[in-house]
Amino acid sequence: MRLAVMWLCTTLVALCVLVAAGSASAASAGCDPTRPAIVYKPGGRGHIPAKKRLIPCRYDTGARALEPSIDVTRDGRLLYQAWELQSGVPGGVPPVPRVLRGDRTLSSWQDVSPTGPVASLDPFLTVDHRTGRIFSVSFLANGQPTCATISYSDDEGETWTSSPAACGGFDGESIGTGPPVTSPTIGYPDLVYYCTGATLGSSPPATSPICSKSLDGGLTFQPTGEPPWPLADEGAESDKFGPWAGNPVVGSDGTLYIPKRFAGQPEVAISRDEGATWHRVQVAFNGSGGETPRMAIDNSGNIFYTWESDARMPFLAYSRDEGATWSPPIPLAPRGLREANIPRVAATGNGRVAVAYIGSTDAPGSAPYYAFCNGLLEDCTDGYYTGVTWNGYITLLPNVFATRIKLVTATVDAPTSPLLFGGCSADGGCKADLDFIGASFGPGGDPYAAFVDDCAVARDFPPVFSKELGTCGDYVGEGIVARLTAG
Repeated sequence: MRLAVMWLCTTLVALCVLVAAGSASAASAGCDPTRPAIVYKPGGRGHIPAKKRLIPCRYDTGARALEPSIDVTRDGRLLYQAWELQSGVPGGVPPVPRVLRGDRTLSSWQDVSPTGPVASLDPFLTVDHRTGRIFSVSFLANGQPTCATISYSDDEGETWTSSPAACGGFDGESIGTGPPVTSPTIGYPDLVYYCTGATLGSSPPATSPICSKSLDGGLTFQPTGEPPWPLADEGAESDKFGPWAGNPVVGSDGTLYIPKRFAGQPEVAISRDEGATWHRVQVAFNGSGGETPRMAIDNSGNIFYTWESDARMPFLAYSRDEGATWSPPIPLAPRGLREANIPRVAATGNGRVAVAYIGSTDAPGSAPYYAFCNGLLEDCTDGYYTGVTWNGYITLLPNVFATRIKLVTATVDAPTSPLLFGGCSADGGCKADLDFIGASFGPGGDPYAAFVDDCAVARDFPPVFSKELGTCGDYVGEGIVARLTAG
């Protein structure tokens, strides 16, 4: 969620309020063999019979969430980054970050959060799979609107080290890790890259994030060099959140990649000198409805890029030559999907890719699309999207390099039990699920995704804005994990 000066001013008094952990458990947790995943060709064509169907599973974390991310520890346990609106506080703000670690069955979740900060904007979690170090980044460090606290753990979340040293820029932070190219590291083998918006509120005229890097594992940061895109460009002024970008990803040779919508199209900025200089490549030409596409790199160095088109449909492309050229866009939507948003990608190797996204089968499906609206900062109305339902989707591509690509898709819940209701824009703003979700592969090779169930928790604080919203739209939801498995 992009929380600008308005939030900072209205919640300054509440910055020292401690977390009041609200939770609720939905009744639909577990696997559902009655709804096997459908198998089809790109574009939703020709549903394919399968001898062994994958089935969807749902696991309830018990934590509130607004912008979830997910990853896997070195010993194979799932981590879920939650962000909780507080009970009894006007507007529920400021939200409090929590890191949860699931047991082996995902039936129990333990709070393994860093001890600080108390308040946070846009928390995000990732694991450096080369080393096992867990990183949780929280914007608004010690109340400073241009800094983030980087917390890391080397023991599966049991203990943490935190440093409010990633400063410069405002909002829309992202983090990634990977090997250095030339820099000598101190006490940790990988570089930690941190990127954030260039202007207050992440809005034009800025059209690029700015980035920094840490040589000591996340304790201190220094600027990388040139910004990945021009700081201001007339051709990209129509991009609503100009400085937003997806999280940086790093190849085994240290090449740094950042995905972003620029001038309405999906692009990637590539640096082979740790962000000192960049060159850009346009990934596709069917437009990008959202400002923050996402990328993943598999064990063989193949790169995967997800975005939603101007028509609000999810797409995937891949590169096998370090981002120089890209495959034709692969449409991911199953038959009947009318709109989708915020797709997130994960990859393992040999072309095995998973994409999580939020989708609707009863959205209008044509312009004018729902505009981004943050009900914690302004009054929002659903308009044409009143009553529209949204669910969490997972699509598995067992081998995206195959001559005949096969897609396997299921929703986390049955169509009669959607996660979200009402307006949901290309950039998020989906009530309790705001700017992003998450995707990852588990240790056994199953794809997992992080979502929010907006109907699982009732609001227990006095609203400041959007007072008329009902239970399934009050910006309070439970963090859930979805999975596709062989049953």
